[in-house]
Amino acid sequence: MNWKVVSILSLMIAAAGVGWGFAQARTPNDALSPQDYIDIQTLYATYARAYDTGEGGGKVWADTFTQDGVFVVGGREYTGSQELAGYVNSRSQNGGSDVIQHWNANVIITPAPGGATASLYVMVVSVGKPGKPSNIVIATNYQDTLAKTSEGWRLKRRAAVERIPPLRP
Repeated sequence: MNWKVVSILSLMIAAAGVGWGFAQARTPNDALSPQDYIDIQTLYATYARAYDTGEGGGKVWADTFTQDGVFVVGGREYTGSQELAGYVNSRSQNGGSDVIQHWNANVIITPAPGGATASLYVMVVSVGKPGKPSNIVIATNYQDTLAKTSEGWRLKRRAAVERIPPLRP
């Protein structure tokens, strides 16, 4: 065999070995996988739709939190599955006849020990009804602490901050 061929094969084997070594390197315990990011985004979509529909009497929305999860909004804290479900159930029943829709944007997810933190914008739109224009009800920023549970990713704590008053046409 030619010395050039042997040299090239040796370099290729060495490069493959180095690449394999990097691929096998352990990531830090607080690193998130691509699937984690997808699952957190899905959690946010489930949260928004469940709030907007009041599905399951608020239980579906409450299930996006851990059992001891906390939602902070308007200077009040709602804690635990039962209180959370009651909060969203009363909102959907007493929110008037307009249909509302949550729109999440600019989600930033950061790995953290034991889970993740996240920050995102949310805009709540009142879709209205025939003859009544749609309008922005709330624009705010959520600050989240997330935990990965046996049921998947859940909100441990969500706080609505930097609340922007409704826009008027």
